[in-house]
Amino acid sequence: MLFQILVGLPSLVMTEIAWCIRVAIVLTCLVVLFAVAIGVIGVFYRHRANVGLNDGGKGNRTPSETRVARSRTCIVQEGGYLH
Repeated sequence: MLFQILVGLPSLVMTEIAWCIRVAIVLTCLVVLFAVAIGVIGVFYRHRANVGLNDGGKGNRTPSETRVARSRTCIVQEGGYLH
């Protein structure tokens, strides 16, 4: 009986602690992956916003589309377009 208390009980406690440590490691990895994903998304959107600002807010237009967009200034009304 004394042998079971001195050997079996600590072994059982260590097994339970091992499971808790494994769960804690998995949860820590998930939190880190979530933080990295949020960081990557933030950097992507910041880079995209900076490209839009440097481009004059025109987006990804080719030079010919830019010339057409500058030459046509239209006012939209209910009945149609006014040039």
